[in-house]
Amino acid sequence: MREKPDQSTSVPWWYKLSWLLSDWLQKVLIGVGWLILLLVRPGRAIGLLVSEKRNRQPLDAEEEA
Repeated sequence: MREKPDQSTSVPWWYKLSWLLSDWLQKVLIGVGWLILLLVRPGRAIGLLVSEKRNRQPLDAEEEA
């Protein structure tokens, strides 16, 4: 992802617009990728999500202890 334009300097409007669009487009592409994965291989997509949650749980348990 590109660096956000600095607010203190004068930046052309088209540069700000391109930065906003690149951030938005990146999120849309990630969402579309997950949607395609869910449609083509739903078991794999769910497995990835579950394994991601399992990886986070031990960290939360250690913080509570």
